[in-house]
Amino acid sequence: MRSVADFPGAFVPKTVKGQKYWYYQYPESAGVRRQVFVGPEGEAVQTLIARAGQPAAAESLGPLAHAAVVLGCAEVLSRHYWVLRRLG
Repeated sequence: MRSVADFPGAFVPKTVKGQKYWYYQYPESAGVRRQVFVGPEGEAVQTLIARAGQPAAAESLGPLAHAAVVLGCAEVLSRHYWVLRRLG
């Protein structure tokens, strides 16, 4: 259920010798920005970029998390959750 919407970062275009290319730019833990080549302008890349705006897997995890608590699993304290989310 994971998608590109789960990752921090953004798509950025670059024009090289008149051709448009797409990269995915994201921050590393040390604050350094990295870029990964996605591909040249085209339908497949545009589909991937469109998926980045759709709801992420977090929405589908809600019912699963609720079911786990009902079945007896321990809940994560909110302050612990925010630490884990920040580390993620």
